[in-house]
Amino acid sequence: MAMNPRPFQPSRTIGSSLTDLQSDLKLLLQELNVSLKPSGDQTHGAANFIHPLAINTHDRQVALLAIHEQMQAALLRYRDETLTGTLDGTLGDVGDGDVEEFLELLKDRSILQSSITPLKTALTECLFIAKDELATPEKMGVDAVAKKLEQLIADMGLQLYLSAHFEDTSVVTVTICGTIFVVDIVISPPGVVTKIKLSYASDTHPQHQQHELADELLTEMLSKGDFESFKKSIASLAFLDANAGFHQIKCIENDLLSIHQIELANSGNDFESVMFEGHGLPFMHCERIGPSVVYWATPTARLEIDWSGEITPTRLRKMFPVIGVCRAFIDMESYPLTRFLPKFKNQYLVPGNRADLQLPPNEQEYYNLIQGASWRNITPLTFYNPLPTSNETAAITYFLRLTPPIAAATTVARDIGRVVGIVSVEDFGNELNEESVDGGLRYGTMLELLVRDSTITPGTLGNATVFRSTSCKTRDNPHPITQSYTLSSNMSTPAMVLCKIPFSHPSQLLPVLQLLRRQLTFNALVRSCFNAYTHMLGLQAVQEDMVSLQLEDWTPPEQLVFTFAHPRPPHQYRLTLRVETDGGVGVVVEEETGDGLGRTSFGEGRVSRIASRTLDVGLVVSALYGAMRDASV
Repeated sequence: MAMNPRPFQPSRTIGSSLTDLQSDLKLLLQELNVSLKPSGDQTHGAANFIHPLAINTHDRQVALLAIHEQMQAALLRYRDETLTGTLDGTLGDVGDGDVEEFLELLKDRSILQSSITPLKTALTECLFIAKDELATPEKMGVDAVAKKLEQLIADMGLQLYLSAHFEDTSVVTVTICGTIFVVDIVISPPGVVTKIKLSYASDTHPQHQQHELADELLTEMLSKGDFESFKKSIASLAFLDANAGFHQIKCIENDLLSIHQIELANSGNDFESVMFEGHGLPFMHCERIGPSVVYWATPTARLEIDWSGEITPTRLRKMFPVIGVCRAFIDMESYPLTRFLPKFKNQYLVPGNRADLQLPPNEQEYYNLIQGASWRNITPLTFYNPLPTSNETAAITYFLRLTPPIAAATTVARDIGRVVGIVSVEDFGNELNEESVDGGLRYGTMLELLVRDSTITPGTLGNATVFRSTSCKTRDNPHPITQSYTLSSNMSTPAMVLCKIPFSHPSQLLPVLQLLRRQLTFNALVRSCFNAYTHMLGLQAVQEDMVSLQLEDWTPPEQLVFTFAHPRPPHQYRLTLRVETDGGVGVVVEEETGDGLGRTSFGEGRVSRIASRTLDVGLVVSALYGAMRDASV
């Protein structure tokens, strides 16, 4: 619906200005005796009058007028259609205010477009990511896979070459080159990655016998279209290549394998004890390029591991379940200056673990000998230790990457910091942490980090929060009882999520792993009774067959203290679960009497074994009730 025409505006408009210009041009042509409709005689009249030199300008006049008419028509269309139609749909004259309004509209449109552009870009990137994730190499084609690989290494400082096979030109080999390492990727139609070969240009590289494992891992990544993991692996190799780090990684790999053999020999090939008490079980190129150690598992995962029979390296790689196993990957990152061994030493561990080794005079300026921690009364390990006088330094260091990340009390983080040489709060806060992948909490109280999967929110933890579970039947107590757990208000222990830990020497590994295992054991005990499945809001009526336990105190990761009452006969007890440095759990049960606390024997024997093996407070309480029932009979 058209609006009423605008009233007359005394200000000059575009239309009136163009009309005046047109009138002035007509008057000028009339005064010059130039006809707008030239006659057929192009050699007389206006042309001769305007140009005494008798130059024929009629064609020029026609062209000039045509251009003028085109300009006039364009400006009129702009006035009548664009300006007027855009602003209010009228066909009246457009004033200066209309132009300003139109400019404001253009500005608003520009702002709107600028706000939409990032969203459009993000959506486009999401589409490409989805396409990359869904498109396996077989569906992408040979050229697309080669192009994708070129894009992956674009900013890594590596070279890429393409070459066709002589026998079959449809088969392409993509070669990724660093200074020391080379990766050859064979791609066959319609985009099948048939083979990947990782090789090195010198002897400064990881173990020869592990090459096939690296080839298999990289081939598996690309075969299933996992370009992101492949990119991380190549980036890790590129970092070592650019920072001369292959020799340092080789030293750590050699140490892990040598220490593993020493611990197996001293434990009678007890793989389980080496995993849970020693330096862990070493692996090469398992899930990621480089070395890693499996150092802990939940009780449930532990039951799934079959330690019987001969354990070969191939079988060992397939023994562990996907969920519940803790692994630490070892790689290198930029870091303040770190001292390393000279190139003529290929591991930190002294050959033969000889503590009485006498260093030759020409080596004493590079390193001395130190002893590291040991377990099970095994002879302490002896290591070469680089000295400040050594000139083998680099602005990189080793890192343990924890999978999964671990919620740990800040006191534990400080203890780890002291082991690896991080002294200030700011340093250990920056280096031991990084934001969790799922966007979860990075800092918080110990309980918030451990029970993050429940409906608990910060500030709701207190006596009004109940966690209830029904214990399983045990031989000590075949009659299940319902257990109700409540929290003391003093549960605000500060904690953080540990994702990666720097270290500079292999002698630091065992102390760090021992601290992590102790924290993991403590976490498992807490989660056995306080978790998303047992969480209930509000106090519930106490049932006849219910035992109520109050978590009175804790000292992460050392101990948990519960209080509870046994109905027959009515006595108050204090249950303390102590986490030992080796990861075992000790149970102490004390009875409250008029004279204080008296220690009982209920926590000994089977109850303690159940605590260490299951890390389940509910099962401990069930077994404890069974022992108390038997004692009262």
